Amino acid sequence: MLELDKVNFKYSNKNSLFNNLTYVFEVGKVYGISGMNGSGKTTLLRCINKDLRFNGSITLNGRNYTQSDTAFLPTDFFVYEELLGSEFYRLFENGTKSFFNFKEYADQLQIPLSNTIDTYSAGQKKKLLALCILSLSRKILLLDEPFNAIDKESVNILLPLIQECANKGAIVLVTQHNDVLLKALCNDELVLKKI
Repeated sequence: MLELDKVNFKYSNKNSLFNNLTYVFEVGKVYGISGMNGSGKTTLLRCINKDLRFNGSITLNGRNYTQSDTAFLPTDFFVYEELLGSEFYRLFENGTKSFFNFKEYADQLQIPLSNTIDTYSAGQKKKLLALCILSLSRKILLLDEPFNAIDKESVNILLPLIQECANKGAIVLVTQHNDVLLKALCNDELVLKKI
């Protein structure tokens, strides 16, 4: 279980985003994190990913954890565009075996792995990175607006794959402004409100 205990965070010279935020995320579930723009959805994911300093505690199964336990798909991302899609995936393999066949999913998602990434559309780049992140099989998956720029057919392929990550023992947190997608994917929802 991932436990947030009295988490407080604020950017300098701004109001607090979280004031004693306490919540428990259970293993094997997909959680939606929703709220208005500026309510702290991305910031919360970044705190959980240990990118930002905060007050309070966030623990995994009662213990501290490291970024090697998390995988984070940010809304804004960078890819090495001079690489082939297959070469980019190899950066993520790192000797670990994914529970799904990466090439088969890349084919279903119409990601041309033998082309350089600079020829990809924005949606193809997002699908490639999403598939790479999911292949890491980490304990905590943090997906920030994972369906932005992705076509409906590909979303329908990714939804069950994300759920399968949870079924294999991950805690999956997803931010998304599309309530229909959140309800289709998530077991529970944490709603953040502006303070």
